[in-house]
Amino acid sequence: MRAILGRDVRSGNRREDVPSGLGRWGLHEFVEPQLRRLLAKHLGVGTERLVAGASLREDLAADSLDLVELALLLEQQFDVSLSDRLLDDVQSYGDLVDATIALLMARAVDEKRSRDGLPPVRTRLRRAVRRAAEPIRTETAA
Repeated sequence: MRAILGRDVRSGNRREDVPSGLGRWGLHEFVEPQLRRLLAKHLGVGTERLVAGASLREDLAADSLDLVELALLLEQQFDVSLSDRLLDDVQSYGDLVDATIALLMARAVDEKRSRDGLPPVRTRLRRAVRRAAEPIRTETAA
């Protein structure tokens, strides 16, 4: 049985088989529709309202209890742990999708390192903050 990142991911009451080794785009194609259905059902909103820029708190009227419950649902669905700090940083639906994908990718790296006998890498996700007129800066190692 194939599974995402070596694990089965639950969809409702059934398991879905997803090939392992998905990159960021493949994970997005797998995670986003499931997250869309999960969030729409939990918050009682239509799936058409769930666009990348939709604010969880203002546009979708999610309060802090909704976000904690959502974090628990994501832990069940995707086997990832969203910290309180990360929940505070997640502002929009797009942020939530990106954070979930980043956590899944970090877990995959840790699992690979574990199989190779290396210690896990500690990962902390931080929301990038920049002004609209400010260009994105990239740093390259010399």
